[in-house]
Amino acid sequence: MRAALTNEERGFPTDSRILRFLNNNDTGERFATRHGVPMARIAATLLFTLPGIPLIYNGDEMGAAFLPYDEGPPLQWNDTHPLAMHYRQLTSVRSDHEALRSGDLQLLKTNQDEEVLAYVRSSADLEEILGLLHFSDREIRLEGADPQTRATLRRFSGGTDLLTGQMSVDRQGLRIGAETAVLLSKAARDEVME
Repeated sequence: MRAALTNEERGFPTDSRILRFLNNNDTGERFATRHGVPMARIAATLLFTLPGIPLIYNGDEMGAAFLPYDEGPPLQWNDTHPLAMHYRQLTSVRSDHEALRSGDLQLLKTNQDEEVLAYVRSSADLEEILGLLHFSDREIRLEGADPQTRATLRRFSGGTDLLTGQMSVDRQGLRIGAETAVLLSKAARDEVME
């Protein structure tokens, strides 16, 4: 995933606009069907927190299970579906935080890189957001694999998750539940500590 996000570490032109999607008319079986709702929540969080333009394909926000080009029954829209609520929340968080609309992306190295994608998004107004996307089915303790990442994780420790309003932190590192997405805002952390 890291190679895809960094164009094999070559980066992307500064004026590029990347369209991000989980599903489209050519992807086959839907993401939520293939991987389940918890993983679809994490993937949607990735979609909305990476540089680029997030695309919500027909029914993604409600876990639609049809195949592209399949003439199944009409979609039954359900605004209370867990994914619908999550997509609304992600839209609001992205709108409220300039860092999530900037082109800046810094990937971090952790002791759990096979299971966690850790990254920082920042904006010109100095806002920073730490994204931690945990893809495995077990709780983990996340630590930085290098001095820079350790310093970054410390800077955000004690912060409030923009998605849940909570965060589990101790002196040994960040504890992250199974199949979880965490978005910590440095600004939110500073407000909580005052």
